[in-house]
Amino acid sequence: MRKKTDSLPSEVTQASSAAPAQASPAPPTFHLSDWMLLHAAVVQLIDRAGGIRLHARIRGLEEITAYLCDPNEPLKSVLWKPGGPPRWLTASDWAPRTIYVPTDPAEGISITPPFEPPFGPKDCLVCRTDFARLTSPSARAETELTPARTSPPKPVPGEKRSRKRTTHEGTQTRRARAMLDRMFPKDKYLDGYPDEDEMAWPDVWIRFNEEYPRYAKEHPSRLECPSQSTVKRAMGRAE
Repeated sequence: MRKKTDSLPSEVTQASSAAPAQASPAPPTFHLSDWMLLHAAVVQLIDRAGGIRLHARIRGLEEITAYLCDPNEPLKSVLWKPGGPPRWLTASDWAPRTIYVPTDPAEGISITPPFEPPFGPKDCLVCRTDFARLTSPSARAETELTPARTSPPKPVPGEKRSRKRTTHEGTQTRRARAMLDRMFPKDKYLDGYPDEDEMAWPDVWIRFNEEYPRYAKEHPSRLECPSQSTVKRAMGRAE
């Protein structure tokens, strides 16, 4: 008498034996030190193109858009908030979006249409190694001979920010200094804060955003996180 297991359909047996081959690949490993803020990358490209002048802003935005929208994904990108998992982005995520900068690019970037909450422009990171490779002298020389792959996005029109100190700016500067004192104790840094040789600005800004939520929880305020320019002034790195 044949056993019941002998009468199983052949396709079921084949599917069972092939099951291990159907396992999905493991997600990429995320190490924060391998990434830099998208805003920092945009500012670097604009600086290389000539600073805050209109043509430099357009050129910098054109370059970053071309990298992010390239189907070959030469510049990997991700959305990440401290304490949460990363959301990996592809060229199709960037294709319908436009990146803008104000007259002073150091103030930040905006993205339209925005990513789904809770992610915002400050949560966009790009691969540090990819960006270094793409902006190397040899790569940039080749880029100069290659037509732009996308139409250049336009900077957001707007008035220049007043140089006059206001109560709001003073409060934000004090909050920035309080955060920096937590990050960089004076017993470890002679001048209170590390200089550019000790810690590059993109690394400072990433660490500041990592630790700010804890500070904000202990010291509630209606104000948002201090801007990059405010933190730079507080550190004595303002240009």
